[in-house]
Amino acid sequence: MRNYFLNSADKWSEQFLSPCTPLMAQLITINQNNLHESIIHGVSVLTAGGIVAFPTDTVYGVGADAFNPSAVEKIYAAKKRPKDKPLAVLVASFRDVLKLATNLPAAFERVATAFWPGALTIVVKADSDLPVEITAGGNTVGVRMPDNPIALKLIAAFGKPLATTSANLSGEREAITAEEVQASLGDKIDLILDGGATKKKVVSTVLDLSVKPPVILRHGQISPEQIADVF
Repeated sequence: MRNYFLNSADKWSEQFLSPCTPLMAQLITINQNNLHESIIHGVSVLTAGGIVAFPTDTVYGVGADAFNPSAVEKIYAAKKRPKDKPLAVLVASFRDVLKLATNLPAAFERVATAFWPGALTIVVKADSDLPVEITAGGNTVGVRMPDNPIALKLIAAFGKPLATTSANLSGEREAITAEEVQASLGDKIDLILDGGATKKKVVSTVLDLSVKPPVILRHGQISPEQIADVF
């Protein structure tokens, strides 16, 4: 009789408990003592084709290996993002841009020097080696160097640019804390690096340098007047 009830309990737990609980992303609260280890762990997740959420100088973002098409696809799936909306790419150095872009216009260096690291995404002609999953089939890519030490250390340690977008479901408000990321995408991504609330709550300005004259595609932290001053 005892064995019968044990077996019945096992069957009940298998039927009702095991398949229903989604796996949540690991959340690491970063401090001075664990920063290095946290970045190394983030790199291991990215190397394995996973998605990492992290703070930037605007809002929290999710990132994946920009040259891994299946990892980029995971971002679209996690966010329920339309496939016709391209992703931006984050870099940690000007050298990284050369891996992504071709035929950089003369104005690029002037604008990037003025506002990077900072909240300006610059649209340029994409290199043919960049996965179409990022460009959504187009021939341009938006590139940015974020002004946040955690983001920059993660990208630099990974050694490659990160395909990225805001860490929230498409159509929802952008996340400015790790807790908001966890509530929105916690069961859809692999790791959340908690660097505290972001200092700014406004998205980056998007400037298209692939056309003449340049066009502001999205208004954000950097004002048109600031950009005009550089030109």
